[in-house]
Amino acid sequence: MHIKRLFFIFLLPLMLAVSCRQEEKAVSATPFDPFPLEKGNFWIYQGDVKWTEVPDKVLNKNISWKMEVLETITRGHLFAAVLKGHPHDLVWYEGYQTPGDYLILRVGNSKYYILDQPRADEAIKRLKNMDDFLGDLVSEDDLFLEYPIRKGDVFGQAAQLTRPDMSYFWFVESVDKIRPEGIKGVAPQKELEKYVLTFQSAPDHQTVGFIPGVGISSFLYMHHGTVAEADLKLVEFKQTSKDAETKKTK
Repeated sequence: MHIKRLFFIFLLPLMLAVSCRQEEKAVSATPFDPFPLEKGNFWIYQGDVKWTEVPDKVLNKNISWKMEVLETITRGHLFAAVLKGHPHDLVWYEGYQTPGDYLILRVGNSKYYILDQPRADEAIKRLKNMDDFLGDLVSEDDLFLEYPIRKGDVFGQAAQLTRPDMSYFWFVESVDKIRPEGIKGVAPQKELEKYVLTFQSAPDHQTVGFIPGVGISSFLYMHHGTVAEADLKLVEFKQTSKDAETKKTK
């Protein structure tokens, strides 16, 4: 009995150390999600929109807009998030728009595509049909993000990527270290990376801020002719999984 007791005393610390290492490995094995699209997650944006009424009357409004994940679908290497609302709703705002329906598709771990109506509904039906082989579900035009992301990256239509004027494709213009003050649900003391992506065309341009682990942090749209603008900043982010973890620790 004495020998057994001694053996257990010496073995216990080793068992605890192995257990801790296994737990650490399990945590580190959890893949980082650059755009957290869990069901129940939402983002609230606030900012100004401008639009033109005939004859050439420019109106301005401060607005709050919500983007929320209503449902998720997984098919093999495809992950889809059904959204209600997106900052793009406010492009060509006319004073009465309501949040639209969208679908974000993550293909593998790196490519993110977005569909609006009616293609979003069609894609959802196809994703839920197990007999559908899902060919031509998305196109290069729908690609809005590739991850990992670096300053100078370009993505979009392959036919446009060689243009010297940097137009008609997404371009990662800059990356900055920030402390996200003023965003409810995001710890302000934590230093994060913010990427600025631009899409320039003849009639208009878009500038999107993206923070890995949070999502779209800002959205700017400007038309180069008739006044139509939307300038939004993220003011709140709610992540369902983090709320569940907080409740467990209480």
